[in-house]
Amino acid sequence: MRQQPKITYYSPLPPEETGIADYSADLLPYLEQHFDIQLGNKKSMGDSARLAVYQMGNSPFHNWIYDALKERPGIVVLHDWVLAQFMGQRPDFGREVTYALGAEQGRAVLFGETPLRDPVNRRVLDLALGLIVHSEYVATLARREHPNLPVVVAPMPMAVAGAARQLKEHVTFGLVGQVARNKQIERCLRIFGRYHAAHPNAQLSIIGGTIDFDLQPIIENLPPTLRKAITWHGYLPYPHDFRAALDQIDIVFNLRHPTVGETSAAALRALAQGKPIIVNDVGWYRELPDAVALKVTAQDDAQLLAAMVACVANYTDMSSAAIAYIHDGHKPEKAVAKYLTLIDLVRSKTNF
Repeated sequence: MRQQPKITYYSPLPPEETGIADYSADLLPYLEQHFDIQLGNKKSMGDSARLAVYQMGNSPFHNWIYDALKERPGIVVLHDWVLAQFMGQRPDFGREVTYALGAEQGRAVLFGETPLRDPVNRRVLDLALGLIVHSEYVATLARREHPNLPVVVAPMPMAVAGAARQLKEHVTFGLVGQVARNKQIERCLRIFGRYHAAHPNAQLSIIGGTIDFDLQPIIENLPPTLRKAITWHGYLPYPHDFRAALDQIDIVFNLRHPTVGETSAAALRALAQGKPIIVNDVGWYRELPDAVALKVTAQDDAQLLAAMVACVANYTDMSSAAIAYIHDGHKPEKAVAKYLTLIDLVRSKTNF
């Protein structure tokens, strides 16, 4: 019998309020069927004889994980191509910027002479023995920046969590996941207001806590009739509370402008429950089938309103297509197979 590869797995885990914690909770039971797993923690570097696997994202939840990566290179699962927000909150931000851009350009950014447009992921890529990403979009960027780095595209593990649906008499739109400015929340509220003026029984449900602005005053300043049609749940634990609230939503907004190279677990969870989604035509979102996701440009309000109407009109077909897409493309076993491929490759070239 093939001996299970030994790995140390570094990731946020529930109850931490980050989608990557939920991702790991979904994935670990399947990985444990193939790997001897030791969980990394903030107090210990783990067994140096094990290959380290680091889950990296663009939030402070990954500070200790990045510190561990700097001590011992390993396989990196990169959830966001852009790490500028994460790096910007660290005390060593200056070193990271100069490492990524070089001394001259780094100083120009630090002294405010030029805006930061770099993803600030250079050191992460340099420390990675191999890279797992969730989209061809990010894989292309990584291969361009680091041609010798082994890169594997693994689907996010996602089990079907419902059946194809019929649209209720009165539609409920939803905003799902962390409430951040780049999700165009205020634009969604504005265009929902236009839809609501023509369909006064429509509702909007928001699931997620805020991370970079205060949503409550924005909702409170809406016209009273529109405000009554909006429910903000705040953060809801995954899976049970989250899924129960998502189950009451019919169609999900999942806009990103600008994208940071993320793959949205919230979008996939909506599809897994048979919900059509509306996305921006960028990055990973562009890779979604048109049958499950209507794509709009970042600033075209008429296009967004038309997408809402089209989702309602084609709801049954889109719901069925969403279930089929998750079932065919996001089985957890497919994600594990990609992990196995990369880990075997890295182990063949190292001493792990």
